[in-house]
Amino acid sequence: MKKPLNTSGVTQVQAVLLTLTDHELRQQTAAIRQNFTQWMKDHFDLTSSQIAYLMIMPSGFHTYLANCIADTLDRREMVFFAEQFSGERPVHNPTFKGVLINRGENCRWLKGHADAIADETLSIQITYG
Repeated sequence: MKKPLNTSGVTQVQAVLLTLTDHELRQQTAAIRQNFTQWMKDHFDLTSSQIAYLMIMPSGFHTYLANCIADTLDRREMVFFAEQFSGERPVHNPTFKGVLINRGENCRWLKGHADAIADETLSIQITYG
């Protein structure tokens, strides 16, 4: 069942993806890389403005976004997803304003462990006007 493209819906879709076998997950991440817009349509109940935004997104940014998401899922990690609205959240079909991708690396060391642990994080924020 398709989920809405919001924080809850993205979390639910990721929870299902992360229960897949390695082979099944690789198939999903390959699909994300090959046709991100179609994969989004298959997994999310997108509004007309969300579909339109995916269609007009510059190809380089589109590819970067798809690869960031697929890379994160390949590592079996969660993408942090948030929405920001200017003013009150509209009830129907909010208008996209932009997408912010924050890809970073964290390094931590825990007492009692010989080595530090490095991991990557990905957060995506969609803004609406």
